[in-house]
Amino acid sequence: MDQLHMHFASAIHNAAFNVVHGYVELCSSAVQAESMAGGGTFHKKQYNQLCQCVTADSFIPCLVDLCKALWGIMNSYHQVVSWHQRKDSQKLPAVSEPVDFEEGFSKQYVKQKLGNGLVRIWHDVQARISAYLLGSDLALYKFEEFLQILRIVHRLIEIGEEFCGSESEDLQNSIKKQSSNYFANYHHERLEELRIFLEHESWEMCPVKPDFTILQLQEFRSLRNVLKRWKPEGDSVNRGQTSVSSPDCSSSNHSQDGSSITSGYFTRYCDSGSPFDVGLDEVQEEDILVNCGVRDEPSGYFSDESDEDIPEELKKDFVDENVGDTVSTKHSKPSSKKMSRREFMKAPILTNTTLTVLRQCGTYVQMSRLLRPIACEVIECMSQLFDYYLFAVHTFFTADLPVACHSVYNLKLHTSLKRIQDNLIVADPSQVTEADTQQTEGRRHKVPQPHIASVVDLRQPETLHGLAERIVAVESLVFLAKQLEFLHGYLEHLQGGSSFLQQFFSQTVTVTAELRRPVYMCVSASAVDFQMILSLMAKVNWEVKEVMSQHSQYVDVLLRELQIFTMRLEEIATRIPIPHEVHLILWENVIRRACSTFVEGFSNAKKCSNGGHGLMQLDFTQFLSKLEKLTSIRPIPDREYVEHYIKAYYLPEAALEAWIQEHNEYSCKQLLALVSCVCQNNKKSRQRLTALIEEKEMVGNR
Repeated sequence: MDQLHMHFASAIHNAAFNVVHGYVELCSSAVQAESMAGGGTFHKKQYNQLCQCVTADSFIPCLVDLCKALWGIMNSYHQVVSWHQRKDSQKLPAVSEPVDFEEGFSKQYVKQKLGNGLVRIWHDVQARISAYLLGSDLALYKFEEFLQILRIVHRLIEIGEEFCGSESEDLQNSIKKQSSNYFANYHHERLEELRIFLEHESWEMCPVKPDFTILQLQEFRSLRNVLKRWKPEGDSVNRGQTSVSSPDCSSSNHSQDGSSITSGYFTRYCDSGSPFDVGLDEVQEEDILVNCGVRDEPSGYFSDESDEDIPEELKKDFVDENVGDTVSTKHSKPSSKKMSRREFMKAPILTNTTLTVLRQCGTYVQMSRLLRPIACEVIECMSQLFDYYLFAVHTFFTADLPVACHSVYNLKLHTSLKRIQDNLIVADPSQVTEADTQQTEGRRHKVPQPHIASVVDLRQPETLHGLAERIVAVESLVFLAKQLEFLHGYLEHLQGGSSFLQQFFSQTVTVTAELRRPVYMCVSASAVDFQMILSLMAKVNWEVKEVMSQHSQYVDVLLRELQIFTMRLEEIATRIPIPHEVHLILWENVIRRACSTFVEGFSNAKKCSNGGHGLMQLDFTQFLSKLEKLTSIRPIPDREYVEHYIKAYYLPEAALEAWIQEHNEYSCKQLLALVSCVCQNNKKSRQRLTALIEEKEMVGNR
């Protein structure tokens, strides 16, 4: 048995040396010349030295051949173990036969030696592969090449687990060391690349199929079966099936005595071939893009618009989403079937940059799966891609948000944006010192703040200040968040219970939709010239002696502005789908701004008679009756906000004090104006209520 193990150990060392030596001699003309001139000096080098001589072009083919050669030796030993197991099972003594203790002891000895040999042989195989991996600088390889190396090593680790139940710590540590350095540089490049994409993004909708999901992307092809069946809350059987790292490998448990070798790689490739002969990840064609024409409509896009209005990108039969993208999309092809307008309106809203981020997420998930020791680091970096996208959309499309509207942010969204800015964004790259660049590794992951492309115009009232671009930007971000939610359970499985992921989803991903409010408020606040409405309200005579039967002119002007807003919305809806949630937020914001304008305009009145109070009520009632025909939103937002303010003019002085105490939604200036009108003939009450309001404001500021 000892001699047998020596032969196998010698075979492993010789096979590894011969494979690497063969590639070293053929690596390049310079190496060949050195070898010839030196009379075969490579034969005198140690194995570790030979591994350092393999060129980048030959590294992967040499690794595959090295794994094949070592697989053949492992398979031979596996067959020896299997032969002894079958032999022992076939010669079980009958009950009546006497037991030969010497023969039984011999069999037990052989069985134990064979079991121990499994671990020894796998240890030698690991040592050969680990030395080979550490002999080259993998940081110079392209990502797809590096990913291929990971797949090869990952398969070898699976074989080791089946061979002797080993966790392959040597292999794990060697690939972890190489991967950590590689991934830090790779991730920083991806962040810089994403910044360039965002700064050149025109925020036009990329026409994908209505049923598009990330599973249709090439980068998720090796994960499709796992993700489709993944049930994080399901029963243990389902979890066991879907958590297998590779669908082409049967898991098995092994004891060191070799008694529990089960089916898997050694069964399928027992007689011929090896697990490294088949493709580790076959390339498949994508079919995610659609023909942008609309079925049975002559315009080629929508029947109610001219060809001149169609974006050039959408006139093409096939949209090239690979402009400037380092991730290959050359296999993408459009469907020959044209999409109807109804189908287009239901299609997901996303941009080319969104697809880029999704593809990167696919490669990051693959790395997490193949590199479990650094899975947490990889997933955390993947979250930074989403963070940067979120921060860019917010920076680009809320820069024109009026200061008075900053109350539309909720606490979680505000906190997330602040965290991203502190941890990920370099505010002014010119002010970064050399000491800063040499600080923590996190510094390397910081990127400059992005700037919106000059082609994106957010100033034109006719386009509702770039509403189409804002919708594409925000809704593509919401779509991206939903795709990450789909991956949530599997990511939890990969990162092994780290609290970071739960915080990322609960504090950032789930609040993405809240970005709609500040972004669309920029449109709502500018859709109507509310300053003009305030100017018209200032010209109204609120001291009329009799109740008027005709409402004020400013109401008609305001309603006309809202009609124009409606028409512009309808025009934009012919070019891109406007989700129902966006419609609601836009109208809600506009109505709230209108109601705020009513209260502000009423509070500007220096004096107001009972007839003026009635005119205020008449104006607002007329506005509501016409508004309900323009929008389906019910109930009308902030209706009570205006009505309560108007009714307060009718309160007696004694009841007004209690009313002021109860209502905190009005500004100090609006409350003072109310008191001035109600108590215009009672100076003492006016002074008392004024002091009450000022004291209330001081307490609120504290």
